Amino acid sequence: MSSSFSRIWIHAMWTTKNQSPLIQTSFRPKLNEIIAIQFQEMGCHLEAISAMSDHIHCLFLQNKSKNTAEIIKTVKGNSSHLINFGNLLPEKFSWQKGYAAFAVSHTEIESSIKLFADQDLIHCNSTYNQELEKILIINGLEKDLQDSLSYKERYRLRFNTIPNYKKDHFISKSTSRT
Repeated sequence: MSSSFSRIWIHAMWTTKNQSPLIQTSFRPKLNEIIAIQFQEMGCHLEAISAMSDHIHCLFLQNKSKNTAEIIKTVKGNSSHLINFGNLLPEKFSWQKGYAAFAVSHTEIESSIKLFADQDLIHCNSTYNQELEKILIINGLEKDLQDSLSYKERYRLRFNTIPNYKKDHFISKSTSRT
């Protein structure tokens, strides 16, 4: 085959440094614009974005000539540089190292967009860490989660009761694992 075909949707999320609540509601439209431009410059179509006070979710179509890590590193680095260079916030802004990224089937794009729209509602009942924990488990990354946690965090995860979580926030009923 002489051609390359690729259509990989990515749901990526990352936090502000130390999960500081630096992203005020009034700043979110400007941040969304900055992030959108960075994805565009990386040759990626940004379908949806949702910024919360301490983290961001992005749904984008991956450029077939770039890998996920390269894209996210560039978007994070350039966006924090532009925010600081433009003095858009009263304090120094930076993103936490690391990110979470998951492939999204093209049949799940609409439900992912709904998830992004429901972020305010989701975070009335859970923190970013609880949301991430649930997403990692849904995506079969329990071992990765366990390996990254301290003993105290593993104990809390194993024995702490977390309210029931609805998988259909992330995976439609037709594809959810039960």
